[in-house]
Amino acid sequence: MSSDEAKRHRRASNNGGGRDEAGPSDRGAGRGERDGPGAPPPGFGRGAGDRGGRGGGRGRGGGGRGEGRGARRNRFEEDFDMVVSRPSTDGQVMSTGKFQTYTSNGQFLRGGPPPDWCIYHYRVDFKPDETDTRIKKRLFRPHALNLGANIFDGSSLYTTQRISPDPMQLYSAQENTEEKIELTVRLVGELGPTDIMYLQLFNILVRKCLEGMKLEEMGRHFYDRHKAIRIEAHKLELWPGYITTMRNHEHSILLGVEITHKVLRLDSCLEVMNNIRRRCNDESRIKNEIVGSIVMTIYNRKTYRVDDIEWSTTPTSTFDMKGKPTSFIDYFKTRYNLTIRDHQQPLLVSRPKKRDLHRGQTGPILLIPELCQMTGLTDEMRANNQLMKALATHLHTDPSARVTKLNEFMHRLKTVPAIVDELRRWGLKFRDRLTELDGHVIPNENILFGEGKFEVPNDRYDWNRAFRDKPMYSSIPLRQWVVICPGSAAWCVDKMVNSMQRVSRPLNFAIANPANLHRIGSDRPNDYAKAIDDVMNQYKKNLQMLFVILPRQKLMIVGFDVYHCGKRKGSSCGAMVATTASSQAKYFSTVSYHASRDDLSEKVGADFTKCLHAYQKVNDELPDRIIMYRDGVGEGQLKYVYETELRNIRDAIKGVYKSAGREDTPPKFTFIVVTKRLNTRIFGLQQGNRPVNPPPGTVVDDVITYPERYT
Repeated sequence: MSSDEAKRHRRASNNGGGRDEAGPSDRGAGRGERDGPGAPPPGFGRGAGDRGGRGGGRGRGGGGRGEGRGARRNRFEEDFDMVVSRPSTDGQVMSTGKFQTYTSNGQFLRGGPPPDWCIYHYRVDFKPDETDTRIKKRLFRPHALNLGANIFDGSSLYTTQRISPDPMQLYSAQENTEEKIELTVRLVGELGPTDIMYLQLFNILVRKCLEGMKLEEMGRHFYDRHKAIRIEAHKLELWPGYITTMRNHEHSILLGVEITHKVLRLDSCLEVMNNIRRRCNDESRIKNEIVGSIVMTIYNRKTYRVDDIEWSTTPTSTFDMKGKPTSFIDYFKTRYNLTIRDHQQPLLVSRPKKRDLHRGQTGPILLIPELCQMTGLTDEMRANNQLMKALATHLHTDPSARVTKLNEFMHRLKTVPAIVDELRRWGLKFRDRLTELDGHVIPNENILFGEGKFEVPNDRYDWNRAFRDKPMYSSIPLRQWVVICPGSAAWCVDKMVNSMQRVSRPLNFAIANPANLHRIGSDRPNDYAKAIDDVMNQYKKNLQMLFVILPRQKLMIVGFDVYHCGKRKGSSCGAMVATTASSQAKYFSTVSYHASRDDLSEKVGADFTKCLHAYQKVNDELPDRIIMYRDGVGEGQLKYVYETELRNIRDAIKGVYKSAGREDTPPKFTFIVVTKRLNTRIFGLQQGNRPVNPPPGTVVDDVITYPERYT
């Protein structure tokens, strides 16, 4: 297999594994009901052992330890979510300021992988062919213990030891039919630190460790239901949880751990529906409230998005289970010993996601409202100040409590026998403490003013007020100065001078009226140069200041973000706003809906074209400078934005400027990605090693930073 084929195969294999949901499809049984006892019920999440295929998918490749930043950057740039925006500094860090030691919510892999450590990628083929990922994993499971540490996602096998012979034939039997199945294991290649699957495997391993800690997976993160916090007054329950990511940082692979919480409501979907029905008995109101929300089933604690309500189907309806019509009432009584009390309630519909379709799950998943618990907060709840205050007491954690929780997490990770054995099989081990790193605090300088006065910045480093009411340290009266401006701007000069004099008076800075207002007929550079020469020749050495008012720059500022519509299935709304006036106070906006809930909108090029045309319509010309701010880019998406969205925007600029006859004078374009959701935490240490927030002016430029960009 060629290297290109291997890369394509690796990308294809990422679609396997993950969440195995099964349930009655239309009126028949879901996939999980066809193979013997113990198969998943309607709406069931994953069975044990079927989670290995889900990759963390957020990291970049690991790098050689001790390498220079530039060397690692060159190796990573080709294969990872990496956009190089920082020049190589050859490991240079800041040397000024007060030296301090900090800790961070990152954990080193102790020693990293062993020097001879390697991951081998194999493809596993089944004969006769099998498409069901869960069945493939069950067929492979008896052979897994003989192949060393490994992860199998249904198509690809990743292991730390080379398998011999290559290819290898293995044999398993179907549970019900005893049909003999041949498994052929073929080597695809070795994974190096720069391969995209390298850190994904680390993330998969971490997720297996979290499962071993008996944490519940909800969405992307894991939560501890055994430490749930009940807020009875508001009928809420908080599940503490953890956000984990394995990423390559400046020198090592780090496991980042952050504290998070999941808000669950104690009322069921049926209670919410009945409350609405008692008020207005309007099905459309019920649908607006329920559809789009995330619910959790009480029998297996899996979460689903409600896409519709099937009013004509009730718990008395039947589906085919192993060739026998079975009602939902009987199923849940037999399988979970749960009694459904309301036999007339309609069923909720959760349509399969893209990853479910890849596994062959085509029919909808039907859920019982009585057995579903609401999650999240409604807008009405968010407007309740008392409720939000009660939540804040648990959600806002001080540094000391946060570090305590992080240490408890690592203690559990390192003491559960099954997890210790799993990490030992892979040859990996975490350190016993949080990551220690060096930082600097920029010195807190006193600001000196006139008359012996000075300002000490407060703990927020805010000294704006001092510059408004304290005299300048020294000043020379401004008496002889000239203003040069276009004729169209002359009307505002008097107002500007009055403002300058008013502001400077408390500062003991005397400003006289300008000696002359020199108007020019146009904003051409040659006219400005001639005006400056004329003024300098007229006043010679007697001029203190030449104040030149330049024409407003032909600048367009653009902002773009994506809103995920919870009530509209498969719909995300991309909004783009652009300035159309030189004052930056008039705007054009455009909105487009996207079939995918992906932040990375493919329609950004078309929206950008609309913004350029709007600017051109208002100003009769195109901008010379464009600055764009892009929000909502998650981890692992930066390279896609750089290679796809940015390409579409450049194509839009090129097309519009070519049509306007400005193909040879394109605008200067700046693209800024705004990232607000950062999970990295830095803790300072007081006497007695008590964790505190670092003071303002703290600079950390090593260990937890990224080698390819400023962070």
